[in-house]
Amino acid sequence: MEKWIVVYTAVHASEVSVLQAFLSLHDIDCRLRDEHTIQAQPFYSTAIGGVKVEVPAEQADRAFALLHEAGYSAVHPGSEDPEAAHDRAKQAEARLQRGVRMTAIIAVMVIVLAFIFFFKKETPDLTGQRWCVSLVEWKGKYYAPETFHDGISISILGCEETLRFHADGTISLPGFQSPTVNAFWKYTNDGVEIYEASDFASVYEGEYAIDCRGGSLKLISDNTVIEAGEVEFALP
Repeated sequence: MEKWIVVYTAVHASEVSVLQAFLSLHDIDCRLRDEHTIQAQPFYSTAIGGVKVEVPAEQADRAFALLHEAGYSAVHPGSEDPEAAHDRAKQAEARLQRGVRMTAIIAVMVIVLAFIFFFKKETPDLTGQRWCVSLVEWKGKYYAPETFHDGISISILGCEETLRFHADGTISLPGFQSPTVNAFWKYTNDGVEIYEASDFASVYEGEYAIDCRGGSLKLISDNTVIEAGEVEFALP
């Protein structure tokens, strides 16, 4: 197998076209190595050692002499290790692939965060408003609440069963042929949590998603759904 020697390297393929013609003019066979790789991926040039001009081993001394006379800075014979250049190319490609993957991951994270930031549904302010409870669904069955106040039912602005979130963290809930149920509440990431109910804990306690729109309120937990609407006028 004929041995070829690298006599010149260049960062860009265009740099060696004149030199290749110069050597051919002096009857020296020459060929280019890694030319197409660098044309396709210019940023590989430094990693793989640029475009190599190779000549047959028996013509190397004459090629070096001609290049020196013409003012070219030729490489020293044997200074180019093809295997090392190949390894550098593989490493450069691996770095590029890692960079592309990391860029894609970062782009996805930015999109997700932007979506969460701009499109996350705001939790409505539930305080300062009386809600008229029309229906309570518990474990798939519907119940009509009926609150007794000292043995009688009281209607507030046409609403007998009310729900109210207080700013101090307490909540008033309708009873079921019983007095008003008092409990505590707090906002969560996805809605509200009702806890420490004075009665009907199995019905009312839990974490609820909030569906509040068009003057209606629906609280939805794993076991219970509370449907309500705004009382026409909020009372202090």
